[in-house]
Amino acid sequence: GSGGGTGGPGGAGGAGGASSPAPGSTTVVYELASPSDASPGAGVKAPAAKVKILSHEVKGDTITLVVRVPAAGRLTVAGKGVRPVSKQADEAERLTLRAVLTKAEATSLRRRHRRLDIKLDVSFKPVSGASSTAAATVKID
Repeated sequence: GSGGGTGGPGGAGGAGGASSPAPGSTTVVYELASPSDASPGAGVKAPAAKVKILSHEVKGDTITLVVRVPAAGRLTVAGKGVRPVSKQADEAERLTLRAVLTKAEATSLRRRHRRLDIKLDVSFKPVSGASSTAAATVKID
């Protein structure tokens, strides 16, 4: 056993595992606090998760985006030639947004009969924490 008495195994001078330091010695134990032990707002920030564009699809003058958000907050999609659209996320989830070309871009696409490259900027502002952005270039034929 690991008795603390004298003469037995584990006792003072015994062969077992030591259960207490030798008389007259000092043991110093440093405990490092992990981020899970810290209370909220204690100065320890979790790494900022980022918004990610998972896929996009074009049908006519509508661009459908599937986006993963890391937490609750507001997701906004904007770009030149696209009407801005936003959606509220209640938690970390996948959201689908449909961005529509402006009337001018849709008319231009019909009249020129050529491909358009639209750069979409996706921004996410969480309820708390740092915001993040992502971008995608969509080719419309």
